[in-house]
Amino acid sequence: MGKSINLNRQQELLARVTGGKNLPPAAVPTETIVSTQTDEITGNIAEIMAEEKTRMAQTPTPNAGKFIPPEPIAVADLTPEKMAEIRKSLSNLGANTNITIENDTPQPAPTSPIPEPTPLNVLGPDSNETGIDTPITVCPRCAWDLTLRNGPEPTYDDKLKFITAMLANKPFVKRYSLFNGELFVTFRSLRPKEIDTCYEQIVYDVNEGKIKFQGDLYEVVNRYRFYLQLVEIKTKNTNGFSFEFPEGFTPKTNKTATTFWELPETLAPDDRGLGIVEEYMTAEIFQTESLHRVVASTCRDFNRMVTQLEAMVDNANFWKQTETPS
Repeated sequence: MGKSINLNRQQELLARVTGGKNLPPAAVPTETIVSTQTDEITGNIAEIMAEEKTRMAQTPTPNAGKFIPPEPIAVADLTPEKMAEIRKSLSNLGANTNITIENDTPQPAPTSPIPEPTPLNVLGPDSNETGIDTPITVCPRCAWDLTLRNGPEPTYDDKLKFITAMLANKPFVKRYSLFNGELFVTFRSLRPKEIDTCYEQIVYDVNEGKIKFQGDLYEVVNRYRFYLQLVEIKTKNTNGFSFEFPEGFTPKTNKTATTFWELPETLAPDDRGLGIVEEYMTAEIFQTESLHRVVASTCRDFNRMVTQLEAMVDNANFWKQTETPS
């Protein structure tokens, strides 16, 4: 009994194109099919394809795998039955079903007030407007200017001579060797009266119009101190120069000194005569800017070392090596 076969749509089209004639079977890999006759294809292919396109256009086909969003529907237009169905679906998903429909127009989200920013300047009086600590430029212990370069640490000899001068109530004196021993300079600490005289001279200079800018006050007062602190400046070579300066400014400002600066007997009121000392030093001693700057810088190192020694007065470990052996 023969077996009936239901042809699909493609097989039906193929039969129509070939005029209903049987085609030879496909060859297996080990066989070769030899056609012994030529079958003429009947029928108009163009008409058959046009007919098929018309049929496919009239037959709806599902959009397999393509998502088509539904048409938007206003929430207010939903029926109570549809809303009940939506609530049930949300409840099954564990979502909140307390839905109240008042208006389907979306409302903007409520805006919360922006909190006031916390002031950044809460780090104390030494902080700037950005809240960052202002770099410390003055030592809170000894009031030294920290923007200056570091000087050499006091040696054992420095500590011993300083504490000896302090206990003897005499000025501290130190000699520096510069340019690999080619130049020697010696400085001393000042008496309180000599320091006061420097500031009194500044007041006179300001009143006389010799100092016109506030920034010049620091420079001028340091120069006056520098000239009074300089005890000696000499070169190693005997063909160079050698200058020695008085131990004190005047008998009134330094009673223990034995030599003093020679000043005119009559000076203008409030003039202390330091302008004369400055004129002599810059005209006769320091005739080059380089020499003046090098010696003045060394004097600043001397003052810084003295300040450091004074600041360590209560540091027992700092002075321990100066104790007398028992």
